[in-house]
Amino acid sequence: MVGFFGLEQKELVQMMYGSASEDYLLLLESLGDFFEKEIEPTARQTDLKAEFPRENIRKLFEQGFTSMGTSPRWRCVGRRVLAQLSP
Repeated sequence: MVGFFGLEQKELVQMMYGSASEDYLLLLESLGDFFEKEIEPTARQTDLKAEFPRENIRKLFEQGFTSMGTSPRWRCVGRRVLAQLSP
């Protein structure tokens, strides 16, 4: 295992992103660490309540994960991920 994803996923990222793969792997590792530390401990309770705690959304914003843009080539016109959510 490499963080929260395995060797197969790491190889796939390297194949897809080539020389930029280290940036993507760092992002995935950081996001995985965040989810393991902040989200996973309360995931069962969150599922049972069928709601995503506002506090978790705030933490995502603080970590900068909601500031990631999407590529216009995916017809998203460079919109930010979770841009419709605000803490």
